[in-house]
Amino acid sequence: HNPLSGTVRAPLARVYVRTLSMLARFLVDEGVHEELYVHVVDIAQVVSKQTLDAAIVDAWSIWKMLALLGYIAPTDAHFPLVSFDAASAVPLIDENTRRTLVDAATDAIIQSHL
Repeated sequence: HNPLSGTVRAPLARVYVRTLSMLARFLVDEGVHEELYVHVVDIAQVVSKQTLDAAIVDAWSIWKMLALLGYIAPTDAHFPLVSFDAASAVPLIDENTRRTLVDAATDAIIQSHL
């Protein structure tokens, strides 16, 4: 399965590449992490469908990855977004929630010094 086949310039393809590059940056001395694998496969499937808002998928994807790695402690309001796949989570995210996810991810990145 090559999710980038024919879609390299598509916004969701850039989300996939960004998610993988962030994962490589933050995945330090981790063992087997099945939830992260499922998340990457989910994003790969989203790229091939091209039906979701790329900005929301990008914010949610990076935020979820950081939450799964323990860099972010989800609030009660956002906790369900960790367990949902993209098709279930993205429709629940409005612009305010997207900004909250981006801010949380930005803070986690700054605090991690990575």
